[in-house]
Amino acid sequence: MKGKWAATLGILIGIFLNAMDATVIATSMPTIMARLDGIEVYFLVFSVYLITMVVSIGTFGRLSDIYGRKKLHLIAVSIFIVSSILCGLSTTKEQLILFRGIQGIGAGGMGALSFTMIGDLFPLKQRARVQAAISGIWGIATLIGPLAGGFITENWGWPWVFYVNLPFGLISALLVQISWKELNPLRDQKLDIPGALLLIGASSALLIAFTLVGRGYGWTSSWVLLSFGGTVLFLALLALVEKKSPAPFVAYDLYRVRLFAACGLTGCFAVACLFGATSYMPLFIQGVLGGTPSEAGLVFLPMMGPWVLCSAASGFLLIRFGYRKLALPGMIFL
Repeated sequence: MKGKWAATLGILIGIFLNAMDATVIATSMPTIMARLDGIEVYFLVFSVYLITMVVSIGTFGRLSDIYGRKKLHLIAVSIFIVSSILCGLSTTKEQLILFRGIQGIGAGGMGALSFTMIGDLFPLKQRARVQAAISGIWGIATLIGPLAGGFITENWGWPWVFYVNLPFGLISALLVQISWKELNPLRDQKLDIPGALLLIGASSALLIAFTLVGRGYGWTSSWVLLSFGGTVLFLALLALVEKKSPAPFVAYDLYRVRLFAACGLTGCFAVACLFGATSYMPLFIQGVLGGTPSEAGLVFLPMMGPWVLCSAASGFLLIRFGYRKLALPGMIFL
């Protein structure tokens, strides 16, 4: 029992690290990119991170089925820690974008394994309460993170918004490695490399299209249309490949389950709103209104405070009222 809760604590610390990294960096990024003369590619620091994270989630999840959770968790945390150090040592915008992409690989692996390992540790009836704890951790991190990012940037220097990841990552890895009891891995499973590559191609083509538009190309220019066409082509090939794959990277059959599809769509829209706000609000506060990183962090408090309270209550409310009665008013308020 002690091992179970120690492993759970290690997983939750990893989730907290993931959440803190996203929110701490948000208020610091305008200052960072201004120092590196990279405001024109500001969005790439977030977009590249998210693309590699999306692909990494599926890859690490499948690899953990084959080789076990414990090894893959250590690899994911190690990638995240090393790339955080490299981000802090970056001297050009190109270096920072590259290392943020590598950091996304570690973040995606940690995210995938966190939820998978929680599923291994707890039966179905207890998972709602654990999910509420996870959501609460995200809420606390997003409450503290913007303020911490502003304080660190102004008082310690921007590289430290990356260096603060080290102690959390080390503690998370240590707890999981000491306490996790490995289940029998499914070594007969196969890794769907074509599916992962096609997803990378589709995401990259879409990113290129928006990058070109942001750099002054018109929506109907040949290069933008070609990039959008490449996105559609890669997605079509992905659908064909995944239908024939014995272990698909994207399991389309799951989307036939209405509740799963609804959760996926609402989650997509909610996260789009969240990342849009956390990515660009600090830039607006600092670049347009002339505020400081700390003032940009303060702007998030009215949003993050209610988030923490609602997250704490969500586990009980989910069990009592079900998904629909929580999702509908939640999205309406959003």
